[in-house]
Amino acid sequence: MLNKENKTADIKKYQQEYRKKNKEKIKLYNKKKYKRKTKIFDEKAFQKKCLNTSFNYSQYWLMSYTEIRQNKEKLKFKTIIQARSSISAIDILQKKTDSDNPNSKINNLKIKMLHKEFKLNRKKLSLVNWMDIKNCSFPNEVNILFKKHEY
Repeated sequence: MLNKENKTADIKKYQQEYRKKNKEKIKLYNKKKYKRKTKIFDEKAFQKKCLNTSFNYSQYWLMSYTEIRQNKEKLKFKTIIQARSSISAIDILQKKTDSDNPNSKINNLKIKMLHKEFKLNRKKLSLVNWMDIKNCSFPNEVNILFKKHEY
């Protein structure tokens, strides 16, 4: 028992002495910043940039909003609209809701562009997901706005 305790005590003394002698080396080692090989994707900056741009081709926009009906009933929905810019997507949504429910208003509109790095429930969109998005996005052949009701 004494031998084991002495060994650990000796190791601790050695570590303390080493730290005292090599303070500068330890500080330099701790200050080193290692560069990452891959860049981190900044979702917020990307979405902010996309909201102000008008694209040459159509993009898919995920829109979540609150619809206030004539009887003051508030309903939360999510839908996907295909448009070249966020402004045109908002116009399309307003026109379609006016035609479906004439006296309804849109509140709390949040808009995001779907893109290659977009994550839904912490997972990237797969090819099957992209096909589903394409099929349910408005405007479509059936001219129906598919809305997911949120509680």
